[in-house]
Amino acid sequence: MDFAAALQENTTLRDARLPLKYVYNDQNREILIRNGVMREEESWSDYQRKIYQLLLRPNRRIREEINQMRSAVHQRSVSIGAHIRTGLLANHCEGISMVDQETLETIPNRIENMRSLLTNNTKDVSVYLSSDSDTALSYLREQLNPDYLIIVASNHTRGRTTGKQITEDKVGGALLDLFVLSDCDALLTTRGSGFSAIAGDLSKSSVKQVIPVTRGEVKCERKRP
Repeated sequence: MDFAAALQENTTLRDARLPLKYVYNDQNREILIRNGVMREEESWSDYQRKIYQLLLRPNRRIREEINQMRSAVHQRSVSIGAHIRTGLLANHCEGISMVDQETLETIPNRIENMRSLLTNNTKDVSVYLSSDSDTALSYLREQLNPDYLIIVASNHTRGRTTGKQITEDKVGGALLDLFVLSDCDALLTTRGSGFSAIAGDLSKSSVKQVIPVTRGEVKCERKRP
């Protein structure tokens, strides 16, 4: 494996989900150790994080956006990241339901509970929100503690898994959210979301919670012509 080439500017991102045995194995781990990417004493969790960092490495422009967003999030001494995957409430209904309205209404309390593990001062806190739903983002902005600094990346079009290659803009937005979420001191994710799972694997935070959801199929209302 040519690691210098792997770290060049543009990573191609497709929804190509290899069986885990081809990725997480002793042979690949030894390659990373021999090439100085990992140390022998690092754990399998560290290995998983390294693999994602190599495979998902953003180009220079997105890395600069990530650094700018991290600076904004870390204006406060405590940061909480939250990824809310809705499906039904999404800007474009997908025919599935994950975080529904009832579950959405539990999220402010979940974030408050995580905050209490990190600080007693609500003015110390920034919250980075990522979601497929403007409805969910608007609700959380209204309901979260007014002392919190609420940050949402808004420069990119949101995408989702469709089985097709997605646009560079959607890839950039996804990578921005992944790396900023994973850099937060605490992380709230959605059960059953592949995006949430990657954010969780990238994160070194010891304060993590998962929003329990009952995933189901729903009928989307047809838009009138």
